[in-house]
Amino acid sequence: MSDTIDNWMELTEHLNVGDSVTGEIRAIGPPGIFVDIGLPVMGFIDRLFLSDNRKERIPEKTSLKRGESISATVVGIDDVGHRILLSLCESDKGRKERWNDFKRWNRNIIGNELTAEVRNLYGMGERKALIFLSIGYQTSIDIPETFRVVKGQTIRVVCNGFDDRHMEIVAQLNPF
Repeated sequence: MSDTIDNWMELTEHLNVGDSVTGEIRAIGPPGIFVDIGLPVMGFIDRLFLSDNRKERIPEKTSLKRGESISATVVGIDDVGHRILLSLCESDKGRKERWNDFKRWNRNIIGNELTAEVRNLYGMGERKALIFLSIGYQTSIDIPETFRVVKGQTIRVVCNGFDDRHMEIVAQLNPF
């Protein structure tokens, strides 16, 4: 287990949802923007949280640049996945509207199979995976004991629904 995971609670004890943080943009890609906020883990701005304006939610077309200093709001602290989720949106209402838009646009994925790339493995025995879905969205899944997956592997998952509390897609590994 890495120091980052061992010290997670200590690292985040003074960080709360709603806090404003400043950091430097390290990477911009289809899922969103990774921001160095001065901790051993990067902050992440999902593309849904780039702007209150729907037309400005494509990371590759944003006016933001790698190396730029930005201020963002902490919208989630994932103690299981060891992620700090950030937003550039002005309002909670805007975030909820975006999540509802996302669900409406993607309601047809529920019950269907999608491909995904394993981005990271974590948790006890690396039985959880951070995956990037073919629809351009990132989420976490549990890995059954009987399966072995590796970082970078393409897998098939079934989408079971949406988790409104965490604003995430609920998915599971499709073993077939």
